[in-house]
Amino acid sequence: MPFDATKLADWQISEEAEKNMPTPEEWIEKLGLQKDEMLPMGRLAKVDFLKVINRLKDKPDGKYI
Repeated sequence: MPFDATKLADWQISEEAEKNMPTPEEWIEKLGLQKDEMLPMGRLAKVDFLKVINRLKDKPDGKYI
């Protein structure tokens, strides 16, 4: 959904875009993460990549096509 930057302020565009952002719980499900690998920070969240790397260290590397 495009927003007209000539009619809306930056904060208004940001506010509208945040309404469609997935929640941290939805990201956990989409990315196949475990609960302790996602660090929620309000509506946003950060991924603890060290925990993900340690969990997946025994899996073989993927291949690019």
